[in-house]
Amino acid sequence: MADVSKWFRNWHGNPGATSDVMEIEQARLGLALPGEYLDFVMQSNGGMGFVGDAYVDFWRIDELRQFNAECESHIYAPGILLFGTNGGNDGYGFDFRQPVVHCVRIPLIGMALDMIEPLGETFGAFLSNISSDQ
Repeated sequence: MADVSKWFRNWHGNPGATSDVMEIEQARLGLALPGEYLDFVMQSNGGMGFVGDAYVDFWRIDELRQFNAECESHIYAPGILLFGTNGGNDGYGFDFRQPVVHCVRIPLIGMALDMIEPLGETFGAFLSNISSDQ
C-alpha cells in the first residue's frame, strides 16, 4: 500500500472504504481506478484539507458517479472521471483516454478537453505536483 499521508496536513478525512465498496463502485463506474488512488481511498475515503499549500476536497468513492453526472463531465470532457476539486473552479480527475491513466486538472466552468492540465502519471505524482503548485 502506497503511503500518501506525507502530503496531507490539516486533513479531515473520512473513514477508509472497504474493498467490497471499492469493488462495487468500480463496477458501477465500469472503470478500474488506479492502485495508488485505491490505496488512498482505503486510508481515507475522500475528505478535505491541504496537500502542501493547496486546498483539496476529494469525493468519496461512492460519490464519484453522482458528482460526475452533476458536472456533466461525460458530455464536456468524455474520458475524464473527476474525483474532487480545489474548492473553487478546478476539478481533479483521471484521464482514461490513454492506455496509462493520468491525473489532471480541468476547469469546472468552461470544462473542455482542450483545457486539461496533466498533473502526474500516478496519484503520488499528482499529490507532489499540486503540493508545490502555489
